[in-house]
Amino acid sequence: MTDMWHAGAPQFWRRSPVTSVLAPLMGQARWRVCGGVGVPAAFSSRGEEEASLRTGAAFTDRSWLSTYLVSGAEAARLLDRVQTRDVSQLQVGHSMRTAAVDDEGRLIDLCTVYRLEEDVFQLAGEVAIGAWLARAAAHFAVALEETTGSLACLQLVGPAIGALLDALGAAQGDRLAAGAMELVEDGSLAFHLCRRGPGTPDAYEMWFSAVTAEHAMRRLLALGETVGLRPVGADAFEALRIATGQPRAFAEFEPAILARERAHARTPFACGAGGLVDLDKPFSGRRALLAAARAPAPRPVRLAIEGFAAARGQSLRAGASLVGVLTSAAVSPSRGASLALGFLDAEPAPGAALEAVGAAGPMRARILGAFEPDPGGPKPRFGRRHGDGG
Repeated sequence: MTDMWHAGAPQFWRRSPVTSVLAPLMGQARWRVCGGVGVPAAFSSRGEEEASLRTGAAFTDRSWLSTYLVSGAEAARLLDRVQTRDVSQLQVGHSMRTAAVDDEGRLIDLCTVYRLEEDVFQLAGEVAIGAWLARAAAHFAVALEETTGSLACLQLVGPAIGALLDALGAAQGDRLAAGAMELVEDGSLAFHLCRRGPGTPDAYEMWFSAVTAEHAMRRLLALGETVGLRPVGADAFEALRIATGQPRAFAEFEPAILARERAHARTPFACGAGGLVDLDKPFSGRRALLAAARAPAPRPVRLAIEGFAAARGQSLRAGASLVGVLTSAAVSPSRGASLALGFLDAEPAPGAALEAVGAAGPMRARILGAFEPDPGGPKPRFGRRHGDGG
């Protein structure tokens, strides 16, 4: 059998722990690079994959995420210092979405923090922050271990996922609260199940060791036959991210530690992630974000755009005025349009038609609403007084 990983995939991509099982399922060898890892762009048509996400049971490979294990007596204190939400609120066996910012309040990444034990946390995100995190940890009593590549992660999505969780032996399964985790042990298979978005209650993360990845995948696919479980590629999952209004690195913001120029980095308030900032707790960059919270910021918007030619970087125009820019776009066959995220620097004049301006000409655009990440876990709270904390 031809190794489909080598069919047109450059050798410098890192390989996901589940590639050996997923590659033979692809109709064509089309890949996307996420976090330096090659992942399938699609397994079938976009319409079929959209239908699985919306009405069935589907999964996609998220093993490319950068992950770090932070442990020790001051682990929570370190994470509180570099993240914008109060990790002390997080109970063992729960997780929360949060933002990592630099000393000037500029966004580095949108992360998920998982509390595995009282003094043991896992941190996962889209940006490789190991060196930055190590510098921040220098004066804390913690152990820091990068676990990127040693873990496999699948995102399970769809209304039929509950039946699959029952088959996998999850005691709580679809009864898990948002952000809650469950350790599932089924014979030789063990994994952590975490309920979360993007933006939907019918989505879970399944974390397991890369060592057992092939066995776990084959068991998952065998059990999934009973509920019609289907793999979906990165392209369909990107459309889901945009539809549910979840900003991401390298699209809605440039990570501050990688920004070519200071002006290219944004604060969380300037990229639709202000809901992840708890200004009532001390953290590095808090003083800068107190000022940023009061400053005008572009309005984050979700849009539907006629046709299938919308693309990142296209301008938004209202009448003769340029009012904003698209930061993400994806085709949605089920909607017969493109879906997009973008920012409005100015509000369209009353009655002015909003358009995205592409190479082939203007395309009618319609604002569907605002966007920001679903925080999960305990909500940021306001009104409690602390010192500046940076």
